[in-house]
Parts: sequence; C-alpha cells; structure tokens
Amino acid sequence: MGLTDSLSWRVVIGIEVTALVCGTVYSLTRKYMNLIEAEGLPHVTSHFRHPLYQGLFCFVGQLLAWPVWWRQQQREKRKRGIDPPVTLADGTPLLTSRRVAFLCAVPTIFDVLGTVLNNTGLILTHVSVYQMLRGARARARASTSPPRPPVSAQPLTHTRTASFARPGSVVLFTSLASKVFLKTEFSTPQVQGITLIAAGVVVIGASNTLFMERPPSVHAPWPALGNALIILSQALMAGLFVAEETLMKHERVPPFQMLGWEATIGTLLTAVLMLFALGLPGNDAGRLENCVHAYLQMSRSAAVLAAIVMMALALFCFNVTGVYITKLQSATHRACVDATRQAVVWVHALAAGWEEFLFAELLGYLLLVLGTLSFNEIIVLPVPRCPWPFRRLQKRTQYSTIG
Repeated sequence: MGLTDSLSWRVVIGIEVTALVCGTVYSLTRKYMNLIEAEGLPHVTSHFRHPLYQGLFCFVGQLLAWPVWWRQQQREKRKRGIDPPVTLADGTPLLTSRRVAFLCAVPTIFDVLGTVLNNTGLILTHVSVYQMLRGARARARASTSPPRPPVSAQPLTHTRTASFARPGSVVLFTSLASKVFLKTEFSTPQVQGITLIAAGVVVIGASNTLFMERPPSVHAPWPALGNALIILSQALMAGLFVAEETLMKHERVPPFQMLGWEATIGTLLTAVLMLFALGLPGNDAGRLENCVHAYLQMSRSAAVLAAIVMMALALFCFNVTGVYITKLQSATHRACVDATRQAVVWVHALAAGWEEFLFAELLGYLLLVLGTLSFNEIIVLPVPRCPWPFRRLQKRTQYSTIG
C-alpha cells in the first residue's frame, strides 16, 4: 500500500488547500506591506518599502524549521530507544552540525541575494507579474527527498532538480544550471516546455511595460526595472536550487536541518547587510535602507506588524506544505496548485484596483501553464516537423555517418 493510500483524501486535499492559501497570502501580504504608509522617525512618513528588513523576517519565519527538526530527532530516538547512529546503512558517516552549517552557507548566500532582489522587484512592479515571473517560491526543492528522520538507516533517494517545474522564469535558469553542473538530460517534452516558458516570461515581462496604458503608479513605480530584478533574482535562485540538491544528494543533508541552517545563516547575513546599508546615503530616511526607520514603522503601525507576522507564518507553512505535497502527490497536483495560486493573486490584484487587465499578460500566463504541463510531461505536445531544407540536410548527415 502506498503512502497516499493510507491517508484520507481529506488530508490530501487539506495539504493542497493549505499550500494554495498560504502561498497566496504570502504574495499578497508582501505587496500590501509595500503599500502601507506609516510614520517611523520623527516627522518622517513613508511607505514600508525595506527589502532587507522584509527579507530578514522571511528568514526569521523559516527558523521554525528547527523545532520540526528537533521533533524528528526525538521521535527517532524514542523509536530506537538508543542514541542515533553515526553512520547510515551504507557506512556513510553522518555530517556534524558544524559541517552542515558550513555547507549550507553557499546556498544561503544565493538565497539572501535573490531574496533582496526579489523584494526590490516586487516594490517596483505589479504583484501578478511578479508572481508569474518568479514562479512558486516554496521549498519544494527540499521535498526531492522525503522528510525522513535525520538518522534513518535507509539511503536517501533523490530526483533531479529539473524533474519538476513550477510556472515561472526560475525553471529556465534551474534547467540551465542543472544541465551545466549536474549534467541533467532533458526529454523532448521538457525542451518544449522550457521553450514555452521562455516565451511566456518574455510576453509577461513586456505586458506591463510595452502594453500598459496607465502611467506608473504607487503600485508599480518602475515596472521594467522591477521585472529585470525579479528575473535576475531567479537566476540566483537557480544556483540555490542546484546547491541544495547537491547537499541532499551527495552530502545526505536532511531537508529540515538544511532549512534551519539556511534560516540561521540567512538571518545573520541579512542583519549584517542591514547595518552596512544603514551607513550608506540614500532615499530611505536619508539612508540606503534605514532599519531604524523600518523598526519604528513596525512598532507604531499595527497594520505593518500584522503584515510582517502573517508573511513570516504564511511562508513557513507554505514551505512545510511544499515539502509534503511533493512526497504525497503527483506532479499534476503540484502544477495545478501553483497555476491556481498565480491566477488567484492576479484576480485579487484586478479586483483591488492595483492593476488593469492586459490580454498580453493572459497570453503569457497560458504559455507558462502550457509549458509547465509539458515540462512535467503531464501533457504531450506534438513535435513540429523539421522544415523541408533542413530535413534534406538531416538525411544527408545521417547517411554520411553510416559505416
């Protein structure tokens, strides 16, 4: 009996709904936070737009992975009745916490830089375009390994990073990085999917820059730059994905331990960057990013505080459901949840008056969904025939290689 057979369908649907709700709340809360005006320093009132400060609470929210990791440790210890073993069943020694922390520093650097650029891009562009360009941000890469107890005697099994794609530009850079560094091979449907996703990203990126009739507003003051920063952040996230897959596949680092160390290192590194930005001149209350002004805004505005807490909790819940949704369900369910999340964010933005409907954005969204379904081999698209001159060249090359 499979794992999903032993679970109630209500539990499975609950996981899907939780992932959809938490992911949607996370994206909308971040945009709503950028639109709140609050007083911080005396006589200084501004929008709460602090990419580093917001990124700090993203990592703080992920620190909740440590209690989950500790609970897994205790459960395994009670199950065995003895201290956890120091090696796996194949004789591979378990890594020490210091070694794991050192290894997790590499993906954390990608994560911090990508998060800052991502937050900045969201400030400058529309939330629906932001959501479609970046794709899902759940820690589903950690789900390529089942969330097992940290000292399980069974070897880990892993799936390549490119085995599942979520709608967004991240799949393009992740696929390229997987091809270069992990030597991942792609099937014909996956190549078709990558091509469609690339076309969708181009159309969506142009939708609110070339086809937008409204002038820049407080909801999207600089869409072109925001779109570019989001795409650049996804290139950094591709490095994060590949680094994390390497840790889980070759170093046998359990998912929740990796998430905990990334959250810890990311919190410390972001705090250092905040102090550095505080010493540079800029437009945020006279600084490049004024964390003192941001803290005072948060302490004096209940709306800002509620948004930050909701964002951190929604991100953690979305990460946890991302771990289990891959273990319990198929690629069809995951693709549907992610595509639905993008649609819900877009509909909310239209209903709230943050954006106007653009046919080009709809076309790009459909290309993203179709490309994602093709990449995951949920649907099979027809392979176009090679044009006549190239078919002759192909046959001539084939004949020349015989014998």
